Amino acid sequence: MKILTVLKATALAAILSISGTANAELVKLIDFTDIANELGDTVIPDNPATFDLGDFAPGLTVTITATPEENYHYLDEGAGLGICDSLDGCVADPSDNANVGEGFIFEFALDGVAFFAEDFSILVVGHDYEGGIMEGTVVSTSDGGEFMPTNDAPVYTWTESSDSFSLVVTAGEIYLSSIWFDDGSLPPQGIPEPTNILLMSLALIGLVASRKKLSK
Repeated sequence: MKILTVLKATALAAILSISGTANAELVKLIDFTDIANELGDTVIPDNPATFDLGDFAPGLTVTITATPEENYHYLDEGAGLGICDSLDGCVADPSDNANVGEGFIFEFALDGVAFFAEDFSILVVGHDYEGGIMEGTVVSTSDGGEFMPTNDAPVYTWTESSDSFSLVVTAGEIYLSSIWFDDGSLPPQGIPEPTNILLMSLALIGLVASRKKLSK
């Protein structure tokens, strides 16, 4: 069943990575499902915990706080990042996901300085042996939105530009699977689009041609 969960998350990630516009593409910064499957069921004793996102932008980090703050992060194999209220009771505890009243705060920094992000997105999952994401799950978000994830629609994108985002589960339960950014919001300026590169090249060619004419 855990393999099915991973396959489903991978397929959803592939769909998410396809841009809905001509000028942007979402980039996966960190995959907690992959980390959980590599490490196995693991309690992260640090809360908040800071994760390095330097593979995509050197110096970029995200600090995630599990709320309420007396809780701990928990990597659940076959799912992703959840929350547990004990350092030694998570493995056998069915409440190791983010349940009602629990949530996450995300804070981004670049070289230790607050970094304002745009088009910040998350992908959430549930265990396949539990039917995936629990029907009726509702998540309140810091931009005033309400996220009602399903197995077919597990992605939420914040509408605000900020260095801090948060969510809290108000019904059901979730695991955090992965974090995504619009490539244009990655420091320093994202990846140039092919069209922009072409226009820049044409402009340079025109500049060279004009200088040749003036030199004659």
